Amino acid sequence: MTQQLYRGLDVKPVVVVGSVGTDSVGDALPANFDSLASAFTRNGTGSIATEARTDGIHTWTQTYTRDGSDNVTAISKWVKS
Repeated sequence: MTQQLYRGLDVKPVVVVGSVGTDSVGDALPANFDSLASAFTRNGTGSIATEARTDGIHTWTQTYTRDGSDNVTAISKWVKS
């Protein structure tokens, strides 16, 4: 790997290999997780309520919790089904 000069700083490129995270039970998400198709559900105000990703076999769903002003207050871990 070569070093690169960036705005006068000597830096090495960062290469991330491996897991993109874990699901709600600690299992690793698939290596291609970020490229899986996503589907969304929306609440009554039109804001995103859930995001689901599937690899054709399993589906992982993440839920967005909102306050009375519709601001996101929490995002769940990915739940595999």
